[in-house]
Amino acid sequence: MYRYISFLILILVLFVLGGITQPCMAARDNTHAREKQGKMSALTRIDLKKLWKEAKSISQEKVNPRAKLYMVLICTPAEKENPGITWQELAKTREEMSEDNRMELVFIAPQFCLNGTEPKNAHLPVLNSNQLSAALANDLRVSRRTVILFNSKGKILRVADLEMLRDWQQCLAPKQKAPGQALPAPSSKKQKPTGKLAKIIHKMPFQTKQRPNLQARYYVFLISYRTCASCCAEMPNVLREYENMRKDDRIEIIMLSGFSPLDAKFYADRYNAPFPVCHAGTPELSHLLEEMRKNAGKERSRISAPHAIFATADGKLLQEGPAGQLIPQWKTITCEEE
Repeated sequence: MYRYISFLILILVLFVLGGITQPCMAARDNTHAREKQGKMSALTRIDLKKLWKEAKSISQEKVNPRAKLYMVLICTPAEKENPGITWQELAKTREEMSEDNRMELVFIAPQFCLNGTEPKNAHLPVLNSNQLSAALANDLRVSRRTVILFNSKGKILRVADLEMLRDWQQCLAPKQKAPGQALPAPSSKKQKPTGKLAKIIHKMPFQTKQRPNLQARYYVFLISYRTCASCCAEMPNVLREYENMRKDDRIEIIMLSGFSPLDAKFYADRYNAPFPVCHAGTPELSHLLEEMRKNAGKERSRISAPHAIFATADGKLLQEGPAGQLIPQWKTITCEEE
């Protein structure tokens, strides 16, 4: 009984930390974990035709179906009636984008944010997210105001904030690699998992192009998300440490970023994350982490924000705790195991 009470407390804490309870709750139903695992996939595109059909524009402007690129501004109830940019700015930006059918600008928000005359009189398509089917609404779910760049086939090219919208011309140029950024991990397609944990990681649906080093001896699960101030403050330090980790080639970081796949993409793009990012992990991973804590006698481990979990490729828990404290000690933690 104590074990289940402790696990329920852990679930509650993870939910507060940013919606990463999806795998934890699924882990309670271990009978069909493998079947659920097979159904999970990364969010790489949106059915734009279905989106334009389901959510009719409440303004006089309709979505241009011939645009080469689409920039979509999604607002949530968190922004209330303030999208962070004026309707006049949006109209002017859309006019500039629309030359030669290069880009189309679309505004999406729930009904709560569309009250008043301005949305109805806006000079750009304004869509009511409450009209979306459950599947599309889930795919477009975000925790805060978000800007998404799609190509004409609905492929997600970039996820960012209003800065990308205001500097939209840069989207027409190839994305540049940040100076000094660590090289991404080798392609997992050419690797074979070398341990119990690595085999689970191999099946995870990553929201980034980066794939994990499946031959690493150690893995660090970084639990972090975009709306956590402490997580964002710590991210530059994590990136610096990761450059040294990649040179060592024994250890890999995998970020678990909760709430939604788009939030995970936003977070990864914001910091040019050179390590793989997965939205919330998988039921199979959650089950193994629970098993690892039990074997290590650490079922009462406290969850911090950001949080780091150090483990071996064969599924042994080394340490877990505040990421800001543990990640700089990665050499010590891994050397103690050898």
